[in-house]
Amino acid sequence: MATACKISLGKYKGFIAKSIIGKYRGDDEEDWYALHLERGQTVNVKVTPELDGEVWLHLYNQDLEKIDSVKPKNIGAIVKSSWKAPSAQNIYIVVTSDIGVYTPGGPYTLEVDIKGREPTPTPTLTSSPTPISDENEDTPGFEAVFAIAGLLTIAYLLRRHKNE
Repeated sequence: MATACKISLGKYKGFIAKSIIGKYRGDDEEDWYALHLERGQTVNVKVTPELDGEVWLHLYNQDLEKIDSVKPKNIGAIVKSSWKAPSAQNIYIVVTSDIGVYTPGGPYTLEVDIKGREPTPTPTLTSSPTPISDENEDTPGFEAVFAIAGLLTIAYLLRRHKNE
């Protein structure tokens, strides 16, 4: 999904409001987040609404097939879900509110944790470095002196020829 906000591990603040009455009014029915998982990684998602808010949590795989859908037990309830990726893919986390005339929605905190992450290996030296000898080494950039002198000579000759 092209409009999904790309995220990784961490906490995120969001806001849902699909209501024409009540404390939170608006037309923001759902927030989409995209998350990349490697094969065998497990994502743990937790959404905490503000005290009087209500949010639903949905997970979709890379083909936008619903993996899980969690409805809160009551207003203010935290919703959680987890899923283990069978292959490397982008998944989608959707936070929404019940579609109705009055749905509390409101501000929420999304927490994402990934288990099974492989740490990036630190490169190790396989041999000792070989020192570089300064013998027989010319001064770097010395050739530039001749190039600049040549260009100045040509510029001088052209200017002299122009003034004649």
